[in-house]
Amino acid sequence: MKIIDHQRIDGVIPNARAQRPFPTAALAHFDPFVMLDHIGPSTMPADWHLDGGTDQQPRLHPHRGFETITFMLKGNMHHRDSKFSERPLLTNGSVQQMNAGSGIAHGGDMWADEQQQFHEIQLWVNNPAKNKMSEPSIHNVSDANIPVVKVSSRSGEVMLRIVAGSLEGVKGPIKTFANIRAIHGIASGRQTVKFAQPQLETTHNRTMLYLLSGSATINGDLIKQFQAAAFEQPLTQLEFTATDAEFLLISGQSLNETIVFGGPFVMNTDEEIEQAKRDFAMGLF
Repeated sequence: MKIIDHQRIDGVIPNARAQRPFPTAALAHFDPFVMLDHIGPSTMPADWHLDGGTDQQPRLHPHRGFETITFMLKGNMHHRDSKFSERPLLTNGSVQQMNAGSGIAHGGDMWADEQQQFHEIQLWVNNPAKNKMSEPSIHNVSDANIPVVKVSSRSGEVMLRIVAGSLEGVKGPIKTFANIRAIHGIASGRQTVKFAQPQLETTHNRTMLYLLSGSATINGDLIKQFQAAAFEQPLTQLEFTATDAEFLLISGQSLNETIVFGGPFVMNTDEEIEQAKRDFAMGLF
């Protein structure tokens, strides 16, 4: 197990603090996951609004070659993109999956919730080489449609929101090309969470527990807010104690393919990155 500290990336969303567990100098990627950005939690200025442009002239940025999973924990976003006319609303507790595939440009208006809170996670999941040029798609899931598994004791309770993959026969609504599981957990009090076979995916050789708030103890080590515990081998059991914590638990099966970043593009070769830049410049997204 490695304990990973974050890199501050304030400014990704104006007026909000932000942190990135990876990619950093300490952890280049976590194959099949290529980036994890955590925005907030922040109390935003009164009437804060990030302008995404208009329907006629939206402010969009491009992607190709991977999928995003956006967790809108607190706040709102009206999504815009270059492929679909619908403008779905992401609000407190909702999740969006976007397959950038062969190319999509997206953006949108953002504003805080009724308590002026903004809190978001965006997880980038790499596409296998055979799926990098797949058809782009958007899938929004409301808070009410994310299944929950609860674990409780006299000392506390943890709510496990199953976003992708499955746990104890409960399947999450998000399905990616890569073989992954993503669970958003909220612990009140002090609660121990245990995973053992067959609760752990035997094909998953990457597992990460990232703390959005509070603290957790795993294998005797204390994990604090904005830190992650990273395992780079298959696990036969996983046990941690969360104390008044909010966390993201992700695991996946490595693709074992070359990863080449080119800003908003994630491909397998430098030539593919250059082609993505040309295609976007030519208006093909």
